[in-house]
Amino acid sequence: MATIVKYAFATGEVISIEVEDEVAAVVLTDRIKECSANRKARRHKAPLDEFMFEDRRYFGDENTPETLLIRKEDNEALFRQLESISEVHKKRLLMYLDGMTYEEIATREKVSITAVYYSIDIVRKKIRAFF
Repeated sequence: MATIVKYAFATGEVISIEVEDEVAAVVLTDRIKECSANRKARRHKAPLDEFMFEDRRYFGDENTPETLLIRKEDNEALFRQLESISEVHKKRLLMYLDGMTYEEIATREKVSITAVYYSIDIVRKKIRAFF
């Protein structure tokens, strides 16, 4: 059996083609997917006219002198906070951040897994207290 499929060119010209039912089903499925993708793209894009230029949240202008100074002060305070922890805690934290598990750190340090957990937990609490 044959089905007539219409195709509209960008120029506005429309043609009709007779094709097999299987081909028509593929064309119809493709058109549905294309319409869905177009609708999704329109939904996720907002025109720039909707935003005020002064609203810097949307334009990513985060490198103002004020934000750079605040970021610098925050970093300095965080480093001071991290300097207050012991060398053992720092060493275990660095191993953990390098991707080692508690078990691997405990084996390397020849201590219990609980000791490693508490060492890293102390550092976490100090960092959380900062924020």
